[in-house]
Amino acid sequence: VACTKKPDTIVDTKPTGKINIVIENYAGSQILKLNDEWYKNDNGDSLQISVFNYFISNIKLTRDDGFVYTEPESYHLVRENSSSTKSFTIENIPPGNYKTISFMIGVDSTRNVSGAQTGDLDPNSGMFWDWNTGYIMAKLEGKSPASSGGMVLYHLGGYSGNSNAIRYVSLSKDIPISDKQSKNIHLKADALEWFKTPTTIKIKDIDVVSANST
Repeated sequence: VACTKKPDTIVDTKPTGKINIVIENYAGSQILKLNDEWYKNDNGDSLQISVFNYFISNIKLTRDDGFVYTEPESYHLVRENSSSTKSFTIENIPPGNYKTISFMIGVDSTRNVSGAQTGDLDPNSGMFWDWNTGYIMAKLEGKSPASSGGMVLYHLGGYSGNSNAIRYVSLSKDIPISDKQSKNIHLKADALEWFKTPTTIKIKDIDVVSANST
């Protein structure tokens, strides 16, 4: 009787670690509360915020020896009205002492032109323009007495030329990774920064923005 030895199964046993990203949205020094609190921007305009969404993508960790770990399929839609979107875990990180975490605010050009997608990039998320293919990188909606119509609506998108809305963030932070524990990294986003960095925005002058460039 003939018999054949089955090939050995190779199991990757290299140790890896993980980090938990926890995001906290603020309005100035206050924790952001939708449809509740009134806030003042740097121009002194009062506003109440009802929607605050944005994409975090292309997360990378740089180790002290120069190695860069890139999270696979790194696209996360953060919604202030959904607590489950304000934390996520990055796994399978090779051990070592990482010094920098960097990421995009927005969605890269490749995914903007890749057609229908799933997960956080699902076009039905409310963060995609049907009339002009492309993602809304960040969205803020609310109301303000400084607005001529009482409404504040900022939908920011675009990934090329002068209308490129993608922003890059790089933070220096000691992140020791081992296979024995997970680390928590807290990120803070300030909604009122929309109105002062890099230019002070007066709501009476700009109360509605819905811009996209391909």
